[in-house]
Amino acid sequence: MRLLLINILSLVCLTLSVHGTTYYVSTTGSDAASGLAPDSAWASINNGDATSVLSPGDTVYILPGVHSPDSDIQLDLAGSSTSPIFYRGAGAGLSAIDLGLTSGHGFDISANYTAIEGLEVRNGGKAGVRITSNGCIVRDCYIHDVGEDGIYTSGDDNLFEKNLITHTGQDGIEIDGEDNLSFHNTVYYPGDRGIHYKASVTDGRIFNNIVVGSSEGIRGKETLVSGFNNLWLNSTDYANGVSDSAGGLVLDPMFVDTAAGDFTLQPGSPCLNAGLWLDYPWYAAA
Repeated sequence: MRLLLINILSLVCLTLSVHGTTYYVSTTGSDAASGLAPDSAWASINNGDATSVLSPGDTVYILPGVHSPDSDIQLDLAGSSTSPIFYRGAGAGLSAIDLGLTSGHGFDISANYTAIEGLEVRNGGKAGVRITSNGCIVRDCYIHDVGEDGIYTSGDDNLFEKNLITHTGQDGIEIDGEDNLSFHNTVYYPGDRGIHYKASVTDGRIFNNIVVGSSEGIRGKETLVSGFNNLWLNSTDYANGVSDSAGGLVLDPMFVDTAAGDFTLQPGSPCLNAGLWLDYPWYAAA
């Protein structure tokens, strides 16, 4: 079933001027193939990275189906600030990464300027996406049933937007780096906190998120810039000094059917058209 990811407000969709090579990954592919067309697709999502084929501006389309990697999807080849390397779900169906309850992470990213878009990541023993690099994006992803955080980063200047994160062992999003942006995410019943900027982090922005059913909805220093978030049914809404400067809500977001995985907002939801219009570049670095 294709999940509908609709949050408080749609962020401005910026089109990057990227002219790179397009590659494909399929559940029936072969890593010995060229990867240049759907009928010659690779089998492994990180094959282009592991073989050093990819360059800044390239896109890897992950075709629909359930992809079951044997270990973490390790990404080490960097894009650039104007030409990231994209890994995108493609086609009419859902592109799912099922980790089979292994002990590893889903994506383990040490490469700057890497973008993960439109994918489902599930059933992992650790984080759904772990980033130790800078200038990366995780966008429009459905991350659920992982043993640790949905998204974790120790890097700087990363963007997390329009993701749905549910039923994690620890935090929905955990951040241990500076100037990371958390926009338009929905976090539903994480094992601990919804959005957690760790105690050493002094700079970051947190806007237009929905957090439901956590121990602490948003945790971070008072120096973080936060606003227009809706926190509902959390044990504590804000912790360690952070608070919404404007537009904050504590209301039932009125999802259509959470049991069926449909987090679309119903007509009449207090979150509809209640967010702040944002116009940031895809990365936060100066």
